[in-house]
Amino acid sequence: VDQRCPGARTRNGEGMSTHTHAESTADAAENPPLQYQTVAEFVEDYIASVYNRPVTQHGTHWCPMWWYHAEAVEIFMGLWQSWEHMRVNDGPCWLVKWKTYYFYSLMREVTGPEGPFYGCSPREGHAEPEHPDGMPVEAAPVDVFTPRE
Repeated sequence: VDQRCPGARTRNGEGMSTHTHAESTADAAENPPLQYQTVAEFVEDYIASVYNRPVTQHGTHWCPMWWYHAEAVEIFMGLWQSWEHMRVNDGPCWLVKWKTYYFYSLMREVTGPEGPFYGCSPREGHAEPEHPDGMPVEAAPVDVFTPRE
């Protein structure tokens, strides 16, 4: 929608929108701008500085190429999305609640001795996991599970 022309129609063919500037302003109030625009920005600017722990062989693990670890990406995505939601919707105590319920427990999982960063280090960099394409599995026999209807 062209914000300079309230009521302008979009060029999407059928079902053309008549979304007005007033509606856009209301949407902006309901959906304030993100503090971090991407999960990468959230990890680089927030997690890497706030969760700054000594990295040891038997304790905390970290991978500078964190995006190579699907499990870490999923967890960081969840942390980022919950951060953005809670900072706007959960009142003045949101940060302590977010850290208590999500941040600390998930960061211990990601950086722990059995987490996805095991084998990686800030000095040595990324290490390929034992099973880079996922854990080995065999297809379950067809008659073991009943399909949902």
